Amino acid sequence: MDKDEERTLLNISIPLILIFLSLACQAGYSSLTMTIFQDEQIFPFEKKATAINIILFVSKIFTIGAAFVNELNEPIPIIFIIVLACAGLLLIALFPTREEQSRLEAAAMAKLQEERSKRSQSGGEQSKFSSGVSITQPQKHLDIETKDLEAPVTASANDDEKTESIQEEE
Repeated sequence: MDKDEERTLLNISIPLILIFLSLACQAGYSSLTMTIFQDEQIFPFEKKATAINIILFVSKIFTIGAAFVNELNEPIPIIFIIVLACAGLLLIALFPTREEQSRLEAAAMAKLQEERSKRSQSGGEQSKFSSGVSITQPQKHLDIETKDLEAPVTASANDDEKTESIQEEE
């Protein structure tokens, strides 16, 4: 192959490879985004918005830092990429499986039910929790007699005068 054919091949193959890689990155980003929003195993509903914003923040930091790493001497950028890839694989390996996730959720629900039953068994005392400190207070019962509620309401003389002045104005 002579130099002209090699140059032509490079001029065609490099743009095609870049197009393929950009489409692959877009497909990966789209599938990851869909997985994050749909799978409760990755991020629970209560923490999903915070986690996604933290990921976006970290990714922007890495995007800015990529230009600086690229300017370092030759073996350092590829070592940096290999270390990040290994760290990502390690994090993926630490994710719990669906069975482990179900077992953890069942244990958490059992613990919550146990705490609720302990509180309901305490009888006449009500517990209030603040900063991990339990304060018990006896419940106060209000004894209201029904005869106090049925007492007639009496109008004062001032009320009659106001009613008469409003009727005169009309």
